[in-house]
Amino acid sequence: EAAKADGTLSLVQHAFSGTSYWIHPRDFYTKLPFIMLFSLVMLSLPMENNTRRYVLNNNLYFSLTLASPNDFTNPGVLKTPGDDNYNVPNILRNLCVYSLLGVFGAMIAHVMIWIPYPIFAMRQLQTQTQTCADSIHELLNLIVDTYCFKNKDVESMNLLRLKLQRKFDAAVAKHAAMLALLNNVWWEQLVGLHIPLKFHMSTTKPYVELFGSQIGNLRALNQAIVLEKYQGLHETLVKSLQKEIHAVQMHASKLLDEIATNARHGVVEMDLKSAGKLERHMEQLLSSFQRTQTQIYKRDNPTPAQVEGNIPFNLFLFSMQSYCTTLLEFQPTLRSRTRHTGVRMWKFVKAKLYSYVDKANYPPTKIQVVVKSWLAILVACFVSVYTFAYSNTTANAVAIVMSSHFGTSE
Repeated sequence: EAAKADGTLSLVQHAFSGTSYWIHPRDFYTKLPFIMLFSLVMLSLPMENNTRRYVLNNNLYFSLTLASPNDFTNPGVLKTPGDDNYNVPNILRNLCVYSLLGVFGAMIAHVMIWIPYPIFAMRQLQTQTQTCADSIHELLNLIVDTYCFKNKDVESMNLLRLKLQRKFDAAVAKHAAMLALLNNVWWEQLVGLHIPLKFHMSTTKPYVELFGSQIGNLRALNQAIVLEKYQGLHETLVKSLQKEIHAVQMHASKLLDEIATNARHGVVEMDLKSAGKLERHMEQLLSSFQRTQTQIYKRDNPTPAQVEGNIPFNLFLFSMQSYCTTLLEFQPTLRSRTRHTGVRMWKFVKAKLYSYVDKANYPPTKIQVVVKSWLAILVACFVSVYTFAYSNTTANAVAIVMSSHFGTSE
């Protein structure tokens, strides 16, 4: 009663609910800077929108509830002085229980999210990777045979192009499916399913990446078929280099098979026996090409149009070199990757901390959205206190709506 008499408490008679209630302006203005400072930091930091909403909602709920002089169970009654419900230990205890309930709810939500996704994605990924090498072999063999060995009549070429397109579409779909499965295996690893299933993420993921890279290299090889006009120089060069091209094709297939076997067995420190042979044969092919091309140019003295017509063959050879180089670089690249859990965790934490001070995460458009959101939450806090009896609904609604604009152009 003394607080009412000396003006410490003010009566709000024009409330939205139609019921008058008391406010404590000094207490509210003392807490408001901390509420808004926390909101500004959370709005500014780069984080997931759902996390931002959760943090802002909890902050506004507890801050406004504690700032209210009214009993939280009955807003029409003032808090009783000395009530144990408002002691610091009890408030912290309730905050802990509230947080634990949030964690428990998040766990339930995760379980419900997992159920529609492929169960045992690891097993499906193991099945998919068993045929990766065969898919690449089929494409490589078909492209090389078409370009270097088969007859080039129009009907046969049309059928081969259609067959190649179907195989490329199947390979791309397979790669997309494996990438999706990779995104699903993390929780199976989290609960230890990779141990009984004998799944090795450290080799499977790089192998899937290799599969995607080789699809791109094979598309470049296929482009040589599309551009080729099969003029006189082409036939002369191909006949001279058929043996070397076939040798490179054979050793590349052997190396891919060796990589596939090691990847399935989780061998990180790979010692690929076929790598040296492939590298030597690729060097021999390029040397033979340079030597043969020089001899043909000196002997036949081709026209500029004939030399220009030989460009697709150059594309074919250098695409073949890129294909082989990708295979040869797989072993050193795999060895250079960090696989120790502690180091990986530290790298993740360091990268996350760096993102908080990275200027690229604070473009002018984001700053504008942050300022508008912050001002909207500030206005919502005043409306909540002076109109809605300290209800956090208005402020939370503003925080949720404004958080939806992060990452957009609005």
